[in-house]
Amino acid sequence: MKPLQLFYFLGIPFSPLYGMAMKIRSLLYSKNVLKTSRLSIPVISVGNLTMGGSGKTPTVQMLSRFLQKSGFTVGVISRGYGGKANKDINVVSDGTNILLPAEEAGDEPFMLAQSVPGLRVVTGKKRSIPAQYAQDHLKCDVLILDDGFQHMAVHRDLDIVLFNATTLAGNNRVFPAGDLREPKSALQRADIFLLTGVTDANRENSLAFKHKLTAEFPNTPVFTTQNSVDGVYDQNNNVLNVSDYASVSPLYALSGIANPERFIQLLTDSGICLSGRTALKDHTEYNSELIAKISQKALSSGAQGIITTHKDLVKMENLAPGLPLYCLKISAQPSGGFYDYIATRLSLPLSKG
Repeated sequence: MKPLQLFYFLGIPFSPLYGMAMKIRSLLYSKNVLKTSRLSIPVISVGNLTMGGSGKTPTVQMLSRFLQKSGFTVGVISRGYGGKANKDINVVSDGTNILLPAEEAGDEPFMLAQSVPGLRVVTGKKRSIPAQYAQDHLKCDVLILDDGFQHMAVHRDLDIVLFNATTLAGNNRVFPAGDLREPKSALQRADIFLLTGVTDANRENSLAFKHKLTAEFPNTPVFTTQNSVDGVYDQNNNVLNVSDYASVSPLYALSGIANPERFIQLLTDSGICLSGRTALKDHTEYNSELIAKISQKALSSGAQGIITTHKDLVKMENLAPGLPLYCLKISAQPSGGFYDYIATRLSLPLSKG
């Protein structure tokens, strides 16, 4: 039995207790016993029911770009997981300048600020405080609450719940017996279900899961996203032509994300030849010693360079791997009707811009 399976097995007696606690917590918010702060601008929550990666960051990027193109000043509110900044309000980006490095901001907030010009990004453990700040001082007229499904202290106008199209609902058990953060009944709070990272390999299972969601929650629409490769970039942020891939190959794959297999599949589908790989835990903090070890593995494998994710790259700014460093940048593409549904639900005047 694998360690995670053993952990879940030992957690079976405690799962009903945790699930009940989460149900009571949700009920207390619905009855206004636990207070929810309400802003005067629309708030969209992007979250999930399951542990682990579900494609939240690409989804937040996708939504931010859509809303910006529609003429809105967009802010993202994040807890800033992994970042060292611990004030009530940590302004990662004011829409003009990036004000905190990745180690302070957290890898995902920094990457969002870097990849979506003009985006306001603010972190803080009690997210109602940075949310209020973003509205009052950064002139945001729409906010996206990153990883917000369980964070009910901030009122949201739209709750988007994500499922990884490969892992779906995991083993369908509530923590600590399984992958669910809350009982499945919590999905009644959702306004949209989004199956992320649909591929040819997982399409059949994700379609069956989509039908199951529709049967259980007939009033909640289900959309999907597919990841598309924006390109392979070198250390100077220059995109490589596909014809250049052969001249820099083979490459050594390095990632510290929740779903490393998805990264490897995207590399393979893009025609990148790999000599080896290292998959680290999500939100790994890189240092010179770790990079030196990985570089040695890459050299021993015959690699001509290292290729990593954008999320990992932002944490290597001052580290020299000793080999050319490349980055695979991706973006999420939603199924038809997704943007129209959001606009309709929020009554967004998309002609604003």
